[in-house]
Amino acid sequence: MAVACKAQAKTPVGKTLWRILGVAAITVGSVVVLLALLTEGQARSALLGGSAGLLANVYAVWRVYASPADISAERELLNLYRAEFGKLVITGALCALAFALIKDLAIAGFLTGLITALLAATLGAITVGTK
Repeated sequence: MAVACKAQAKTPVGKTLWRILGVAAITVGSVVVLLALLTEGQARSALLGGSAGLLANVYAVWRVYASPADISAERELLNLYRAEFGKLVITGALCALAFALIKDLAIAGFLTGLITALLAATLGAITVGTK
């Protein structure tokens, strides 16, 4: 996926992909640093939650923006549903793995990172303009 995005990096679509994911990554990083400075034991969990959200966002953004531009409205809608459903499945699976396998996971920090990643990518997709 990263190879395909790098190949498209000179196009407006490729720039859009990196802007959306970049906004989410910078936001998660900021929240992790803030939690590391203000609380004890929450930053690691926030990093794990943010990583789970970012991985799900990578799939959804790739699914939406990597499709050809000249497809029908029905195919585009199906693609959007597929991207969102896949994002939910990936998020659920990664959260289940984190809760099952990681000892001393701080739930508040984990959910803070997860929600930050999901909302930042959504807001990044809304605010990024393509030219």
